[in-house]
Amino acid sequence: MLPARTTANGFTLLEILTALAIAAAIIVGMTALLHDVVLHFDRGTRGVSEAERLLQAVDRLATDFGSARFVLRPNVAGTSGPQGTALFTGDSANVTFVAAGGVAVGPQGEEMVRLSVEPDGEVSRLVRRRAAWLEPHTQFPDIPPQDPVVLLEGKVDISFAYGRITPEAGLTWSDTWTGESGLPRLVRVVVREPVSGVDLLAEAPFLVRTDAPAACARAAQPATGNGQPTGNGQPAPNPGSAAGANGARRAAADPAAANAQQAGLGCLSIGPSGPAAPADQRRVPG
Repeated sequence: MLPARTTANGFTLLEILTALAIAAAIIVGMTALLHDVVLHFDRGTRGVSEAERLLQAVDRLATDFGSARFVLRPNVAGTSGPQGTALFTGDSANVTFVAAGGVAVGPQGEEMVRLSVEPDGEVSRLVRRRAAWLEPHTQFPDIPPQDPVVLLEGKVDISFAYGRITPEAGLTWSDTWTGESGLPRLVRVVVREPVSGVDLLAEAPFLVRTDAPAACARAAQPATGNGQPTGNGQPAPNPGSAAGANGARRAAADPAAANAQQAGLGCLSIGPSGPAAPADQRRVPG
């Protein structure tokens, strides 16, 4: 008698190969999908990080320019002009000035700030450096800047421009600011994308709030001796009067006040104030 034939359930070789082919196609499709998702997520994250960095740089620049100090050095003997020279120098690639400081500042609570555009191949960097400001006899060349911080970096063209309010209440721009008796009213930092030509800061300038030396709050107005009004519209004190003697004593006790008087400054009258900046130009936090 022949033994009974037994059968077992299973897949044929053709069925197994078909299943493997289908699984491989699904895996390849999922891999491509995940790659696209990760790539777009990375681009989005990088875009957000760059936007945040740009906003942080704008905030830092607004704080620096908004807290700029009017530090005046009188002209040396033999030079023409009644005004002194303000310690604010700049060109299209560099700007140096005195501003309110934070940590490790000078005895007056101020620091020298230097902003420099440093190209590196196709990449440009806006670097901020600082140093404690040692009033009252310090000059910019005497202080080596330190503590470099990269504010902006990328394939962009970065430059500075300086705005001046004209006597006719107009606004003119210049690529340099050197040897001036006052500070610029506005400073523009251009961050231009070279391919499209778009300015990432939309040509919005930063406001420089200070328009006279701090010594003007302590020094008397320059006396004319004939009772004529001074820069603030009030009669000038007579040199022989008590007010005139008091102003002379304050000037003698305060070198900064003496510099302001020697330079012939009418306090709070350094150039026309001009109209208020539009709302979109007031980039300095309140």
